[in-house]
Amino acid sequence: MRDLTRPTARRRRVCTIRSSGVAAFALATALLACGRDRPDGAAPTPTASATESAPPAPTAPAPTASATGSAPPVATTAAPGAPAQPRTTCPADMAFVPDPGVCIQRWEAQLLQADGTPHDPYQVPPPPSQMDGLTARARKGVVPQAYVGRDQAEAACRNTRRDGFPYRLCSKDEWQAGCRGPARKLFPYGTSYRIEGRCNTHKFPDDQHLVRRFYPDPKWSTSELNDPRINRVAGGLARTGEYRECTNAYGLFDMVGNVQEWVGTLQPNRAGQEVAVAMGDHYMGQGKNYEGCDARDAYHPYVPDHFDKNQRDYSRGIRCCADPQ
Repeated sequence: MRDLTRPTARRRRVCTIRSSGVAAFALATALLACGRDRPDGAAPTPTASATESAPPAPTAPAPTASATGSAPPVATTAAPGAPAQPRTTCPADMAFVPDPGVCIQRWEAQLLQADGTPHDPYQVPPPPSQMDGLTARARKGVVPQAYVGRDQAEAACRNTRRDGFPYRLCSKDEWQAGCRGPARKLFPYGTSYRIEGRCNTHKFPDDQHLVRRFYPDPKWSTSELNDPRINRVAGGLARTGEYRECTNAYGLFDMVGNVQEWVGTLQPNRAGQEVAVAMGDHYMGQGKNYEGCDARDAYHPYVPDHFDKNQRDYSRGIRCCADPQ
């Protein structure tokens, strides 16, 4: 039997306040309510501190990693007055020369016709007015186009656009900077003196000159100098890049020898005429017009729009430049 003489304890209400975010006034009210239901002498149920502060105000979430695992990009703005980044991107067949900041074709160029087939490198190309669709492509292991005049070389470069880059003739200074390489030496392979056999030069000297082979008593006329048989002689004109040591740290080949290359720079002669300039000597060059990267032919007046008055022969070729992006 239940002892009726002992006071019956009222049922204990368990009041647990879990939220730490209740305001102080509401918290006090809740505690009073629990106190009224607690029997005398019963230990109070643990509750949150009445002095506990309210939660902080909501804030924007911090950037989190994307689904790919990388943090989202952070927008940045260049500091006012910061120098512009140099442009160093070149087309696929060119190399970047940092000083003066120009792209130069790695090899001497061949001419491509509109259908993509090579123009015969042993034949004189048509006049500039008939060269629409003829472009200059530089590739390793091909016979470079020779028998061209400065006007034709300029037209071929101007017709060429690759990877969004418009091509043009190099200036004389650009061409020489590319030829000398980072070492700034007279020869592209890094010396101030010629090393026999490094580049395709000094062949068929004097009485062995190939024009004499076909014309024993040469007049050195335009027709003789443009005879296609000259560059077909074995051991003469080489394919691009064949002389593997005739290069520099920029990766430019045959800047000296093989064929000379027209540049866009014109210079006056003693008579006050502007003459075209071909740089780099050729495979039969004997160093008579300077050596290495200083070798040049600057003796023939340049007459724009007069095809028959401009110099062209077996020794002249094409190498284009472009402005980096």
